[in-house]
Amino acid sequence: MALLQDELKIRKIHELLHMKLTLPSYQRPYSWSVKSVNTLFQDTYNAYHEGVAVK
Repeated sequence: MALLQDELKIRKIHELLHMKLTLPSYQRPYSWSVKSVNTLFQDTYNAYHEGVAVK
């Protein structure tokens, strides 16, 4: 379990944008619906606007 805890940490968006993220070749593709994307961005905006902090 320690290995996962070392790999899992909260990152800032600018860090994620500079990472070379790839999907393994065996991973099936996933396609987001417009509704799901809108929900994700709305939830993210609301959390930011309300000052919700992740610890």
